[in-house]
Formats: sequence, structure tokens, C-alpha cells
Amino acid sequence: MAKYCGNCGAQMPDDALVCGVCGTPFDMGPAPSTAHPGQGGGPVGGGPGGGGHAMGRVGLDGRGAGMGNGMGPGVGAGFRPAAQRKLPVLWIAIGGGVLALILIIVAAVLIIPNFTGYRALLRRTMTSFADYDIDNMMDDCSEIYYEYASEDSAEMYFSSVVGSVLDDLEDGAGHNYKFSYKVNEYYEMSNRQLDRMLNALAFFSDRADILSDYADEIVAADVTVTGKKNSRETSEDVLVVMTKEADGWKLLAIQRDY
Repeated sequence: MAKYCGNCGAQMPDDALVCGVCGTPFDMGPAPSTAHPGQGGGPVGGGPGGGGHAMGRVGLDGRGAGMGNGMGPGVGAGFRPAAQRKLPVLWIAIGGGVLALILIIVAAVLIIPNFTGYRALLRRTMTSFADYDIDNMMDDCSEIYYEYASEDSAEMYFSSVVGSVLDDLEDGAGHNYKFSYKVNEYYEMSNRQLDRMLNALAFFSDRADILSDYADEIVAADVTVTGKKNSRETSEDVLVVMTKEADGWKLLAIQRDY
């Protein structure tokens, strides 16, 4: 059986007592090994990362670089530097931030307008409409009424219009119906439409020019209100007119059969 030097691993004759390469006495060195270099236990590939059948390259410090089944800290073939591992995480974070920004912008465009300006006023008006809460409507009433009419006349006007619409919904759908509404469109009223609307209101007759003193902008909302109970359903169209005045958007009129 061939002999190997326990110090340098050189092969020696069977009867040699001293290594002919490094001079180590054979009977004083470590027990000879038959392990193939790279299988652990020897000086090549047999460092702390060996311990098994290493299949990778041999590190500079003698640690097995491959797929050994030992328990040492050898560096496996699948090792990636920390910078490479962090790069995908960075891109994922950037993508998530961009998506969140897009969602915020969409929300701002679609949702926020419904809670500001004349859209917010219309929401409050239709809530009061469904509950027949004329007092809340009067809180949003245009200052024009207080200048050219009176609070009582304005309250009577809104009570009459809203009450008649609700009566028709109840007649068509029955008691305890479910109220809903849909905005068909918003638009700015022409001078002809304004004149016609104001002349239809007795306390504004022949005073169509008064709006220029109070309103910076006038918007009308074409709204369909619906009452539904079980299979019974009925709808009415109303026009809600709103003016932009010094202290915000105000309710000017609610018309039906326009």
C-alpha cells in the first residue's frame, strides 16, 4: 500500500522512514491518509469548510468553496454580495412608492371634489331634501333672499318645492320608500335660463340683474330623485341652482318641471 507524508502529503516508498521532500520522519508524523485531496481531512480543501465531499473550488485559505456536507463555514457557490441582494429590494420600494403616489392622485381627482365647492353643497342639499329638513337648507341659503326677500318667504319656497316632490315619490312608491338621487350633469346657466328661473320666483320678478351683485359664478345641477320600495319605483327631475358668493357656495333655487 502506498504511503503518504503526513506533513506535505508526498507519496513515499513503502519502506521509507523519512519523507524525501520535506524530511519529516515517517514514524513521527501524523498517521498517513488515503483521502483524496478535496474530500476533507487533508491539507488541500481540508480546512474548516471541508468536512465532506467538496465539489467546488478550493479557497485561498484552504476552505472548501462548494457543496460540502460538513458543518464548516465554507462559502457556497450560491453566495451573492450584500449589494446585489439589496438591489431588488430597492426597486420594489421605489415601485411601491410610485404606485402609492398614483393612488393618492386618483383619489384627489375623483373623491376630494365631492366634498368641496358646489358638489359638497349639493350633497348637503340632497341629504336635507330626503329628510325634508328645511332648516338645514336655510343654513346654506343664498344671501340674495335676505337682501331682496325675507327668510320666511325663502323657507316657504323651499318647503313647497321639496314637499311636492316628496309627496309624488310617496304616491308612486308607497310609504317608507328608499330615497336616492343621481346627478345627470352640472352646467353653468345662461342668462336666458337665469331670467326665466328668477321670474318664476315671485319675490325676484323683474330683478334678474341682482345676481351680478352677489354671485361670482352660478352652477346648476340636473338631478333625478327616486323613491323605491320593493317593486314600486318612481322618479322626478329637479334642478338645483347654486351660486358662488363672498362666503362660499350657496343654495339659490330648487326647481321642478323646468
